[in-house]
Amino acid sequence: MSAIGMGAFRGLPIVAASIPEGIVHIAEEAFSGCQALESVRLPPGLSFIGRKAFYGCISLARIDIPDGVECIGEGAFADCLRLESASVPGSADYLGSWAFSGCASLREAEIPSGLGIIREGTFSDCISLAGMPIPGDVTEIEDMAFFKCMALRGAEIPEGVSHIGRGAFSDCISLSRLSLPRSLGSMGSSAFFGITFVDEDGNFMEHRPENLRGRVFEGGDAVLKAREIC
Repeated sequence: MSAIGMGAFRGLPIVAASIPEGIVHIAEEAFSGCQALESVRLPPGLSFIGRKAFYGCISLARIDIPDGVECIGEGAFADCLRLESASVPGSADYLGSWAFSGCASLREAEIPSGLGIIREGTFSDCISLAGMPIPGDVTEIEDMAFFKCMALRGAEIPEGVSHIGRGAFSDCISLSRLSLPRSLGSMGSSAFFGITFVDEDGNFMEHRPENLRGRVFEGGDAVLKAREIC
């Protein structure tokens, strides 16, 4: 056997799962809704974690994703309410939309270079997420990627990012430092909803890429002041 099938353990009252070596594929919703699941061992050689594979595993506090995993599907770990940290291995070349959405206890996360895009809602409603380095080869941050990450303290958007999507950093009210690259060409509506930007003289700045790009902003209490041209 090389795969765990679609919905194989969905909703079952299991507390722990040790997936044996030789399994390379965890299919869609394989462990979805296993609300008592506290620990999972993922084997070396695993390459695919399917859509909503661990969705709603509300007791899961930790997951070690092994190097070699190439694809993490949409909503794979969404609504894992106790999950505190997540590190996506360098082997991954696809991280699906909403992958960690609603992980309310997630304090830190790391994603590798090579993804290119932070997809829609990837970390939305991760209300405890305080920081996540954005790799230097990211070119787009899609809609709601960090929506309501209310503990997020800083965001260094690297040069090369050309688009920040609708609501991407909406309600990130703890931001105290934000840098936006010169490459930023477009922003969706409410990309930074809840944040007030002011220039060096204290004048309000419209939420338009031509006003904000190439600047570093610092501040607090949802007011960020332009400090320098980067």
